[in-house]
Amino acid sequence: MPSLRTILLSAAALMTLQGQVARAADPAGFDILSLRLHMSAPEALERLRAQGIADAKVQLSPPGCMAAQAAHCASAISARTRDGQMLIEFTDAANGAGQPIVMRIAYTIVARGSVDAATIRADAIDRYGPPSSLSTATWCGRVDLTTGTCPANQPLLRVEPAPEGAALIILSDGSLAARNPPGG
Repeated sequence: MPSLRTILLSAAALMTLQGQVARAADPAGFDILSLRLHMSAPEALERLRAQGIADAKVQLSPPGCMAAQAAHCASAISARTRDGQMLIEFTDAANGAGQPIVMRIAYTIVARGSVDAATIRADAIDRYGPPSSLSTATWCGRVDLTTGTCPANQPLLRVEPAPEGAALIILSDGSLAARNPPGG
């Protein structure tokens, strides 16, 4: 009778040969400053406002899109936080309602002085657990067992160094990237 180790190794090899993916932590439920993927533009604005990030600290795109119309016109929100800059990008909702939903959040942390990207990554590991893909330091719901990386067509979280000593945290859903941006 084969040992449990042999059975597990055989199953892993079979999954690899079939090109399947392993399950891991799913960034679809992660947040950055309480902002999540698939939120509407008004929800994102309300979450920012609840943290004191409003008025002159927030700019909507395209120019002329006002907070009151954000549910129908926002393609992006740029927000200045106390320790950096956030860019929230939207795409059309799948239900055809024309309401923009969050597809990408990029948070550049500059803090007060130089930010150690390794410290930010360690904080992310404390909060979300170890990265799904160690080779790319990316969190995802499914890891391609043949490459050890996260396929881009799913929710992903990455933490990486940015220019001038800053750190960049990106939460995105690649499955939404093929959709047209609002008004596009």
